[in-house]
Amino acid sequence: MGHAPTHRTIDVQTCEVYEFGEESVVATWTYGDPMRLFRQISAGSEQGSVQ
Repeated sequence: MGHAPTHRTIDVQTCEVYEFGEESVVATWTYGDPMRLFRQISAGSEQGSVQ
């Protein structure tokens, strides 16, 4: 099950937002582009790449 490692690098950019309370983080949000990640990890796979 799964796939063998390809040892390729990927480029993913995210923005993390933290909301602070009195003494700690009370909420977090992470924004990014998941399709950019999916395109990179599927490129060159046996089933073809996502365009």
